[in-house]
Amino acid sequence: MKHINKLNESKTKYGVGEWAQYSYNIGTGCTNNCRYCYARDLAVEINQRTDETYTRESWRTEQVKTWKVDIDQTAKGTIMFPTMHDISEAYLETYIETLDNLLAANNEVLIVTKPRLNCIQQICDKFQDYRNKILIRMTITSLDENLSQFWEQDAPLPEERIQALQYAHEQGYKTSVSVEPMIDTVGRTIELYNRLEPYITEDIWFGKMNSIKYRVDASDKQTRDAVKAIYDNQTDRNIMKLYNELKDLPKVQWKDSIQSVVKRAS
Repeated sequence: MKHINKLNESKTKYGVGEWAQYSYNIGTGCTNNCRYCYARDLAVEINQRTDETYTRESWRTEQVKTWKVDIDQTAKGTIMFPTMHDISEAYLETYIETLDNLLAANNEVLIVTKPRLNCIQQICDKFQDYRNKILIRMTITSLDENLSQFWEQDAPLPEERIQALQYAHEQGYKTSVSVEPMIDTVGRTIELYNRLEPYITEDIWFGKMNSIKYRVDASDKQTRDAVKAIYDNQTDRNIMKLYNELKDLPKVQWKDSIQSVVKRAS
């Protein structure tokens, strides 16, 4: 039976809807193994209502749905691609073929990724003629290698992500950064902004770590200590300190988790 592939329309102005009107994915599972992963927990929740068999452990196994390459829908708005997995070596070939089809259908595409340098290089080299249709938003949550490796266990380390950002910028692409979730102190998050800003053409988004007690398995002391540090770093007082330091800078944007803190303080 032939699959009929369709874009997913964003139903709210939060989450994906804060950045794009549509989304698309070409598989399930993500090898990044982030402790706070929302996509994994969403899949586990869906598992309770369907025949799918996702668990926290099995989500690390990437399953590429190659048939999802066939997509020629033209959206009335931006498509965020992907949203429920990253662009790893396992996804890359199918990702490039699918992106080619989306762009050929005259779509605007937002690429969101914890970038692997090789993957970004191949995407940038392939789609030079579509640069005006692409915005690449790279998730970089800290400059601290140990902190990054703890929270985003198998994702690329900060330096590789920065190299990917620099490469996309040098190739003339529109670039953006997501610092969501923030995993570092206010001071070091400001240092992160200063390091990245020269390579950002569009915006840099800051957001809190959400639903920690539901998404993070804090059954061991090391994780409990790390969770406490997150809570300490993102108190309303610290969020307002960050906000007041960066609010007047032209590229800075705030996710809804921070906007709600600012609203309470006003």
